Amino acid sequence: MTTTARSGVPTAAPALEQRVDVETPELVTFSYTVAGIGSRAAAAVIDTLIMIVLITGIWMLIGAVAGAIGPVVSAAERMSGAWAIAIALLVAFAIQWGYYVLFEAIWDGQTPGKRLLKIRVVQDGGYSVSFAASAARNIVRIVDMQPVITYAVGIVSAALSRSGKRLGDLVAGTFVVHERVTAGAPVAASGEELRATPVSAALSVAEYELLDRFLARRASLDPDRRTAMAAQLADRFAAHLPPADGTPALARLLQLHASETAARARGG
Repeated sequence: MTTTARSGVPTAAPALEQRVDVETPELVTFSYTVAGIGSRAAAAVIDTLIMIVLITGIWMLIGAVAGAIGPVVSAAERMSGAWAIAIALLVAFAIQWGYYVLFEAIWDGQTPGKRLLKIRVVQDGGYSVSFAASAARNIVRIVDMQPVITYAVGIVSAALSRSGKRLGDLVAGTFVVHERVTAGAPVAASGEELRATPVSAALSVAEYELLDRFLARRASLDPDRRTAMAAQLADRFAAHLPPADGTPALARLLQLHASETAARARGG
């Protein structure tokens, strides 16, 4: 049985799952299952292998270009071993940092490894990870990886943290969660309903962002939790929802979201 807690406080869950219930300023609670060390380590291994291929490919390209230029201006012949090592480390760090930040930015908190393991990074409060937060958590990764690439510091930090946070997560205000995708056809507003959208938006900016965040994350929520949260939001937005008439709360919320999105697109 899972009990609701204040923002960022983990709660008990079946099958040894660790959940974090995040209470928004609008007093709506989002529940996330914290990703374990095993799934995060497996994702890191996949991402590391991809980066090794990238780094190797870049150095092979540099070597090929240097060989094509020839001995007259060959930097490789004049470069000391220390400089070569320094540049190699710099390139490796740039690729590693850029790899994580780039993918977490364009894939909403996921890298290829995280996507395969169905986990993602979110910010405290359940928001999508920002570029600044991703940059910060991945700069600190150089500490979490120590000693060398064992991630011992990060593993110890995650094991001691109640929300499974490594040092980078603590600095950036993020944590890693499981993404649960359940089967079922999405419910969309009909063409007639979209044509009947209001000229101006009925929800405030904060209310619209709350509804948008819930619908964007609904597939990652447990079915029971998703149903309960949909009912909670339906009560909150009752004055703006279409008549129930036996229609599930989630479907009515989707209709409201579609009409609000259309109204905002028209500048209402």
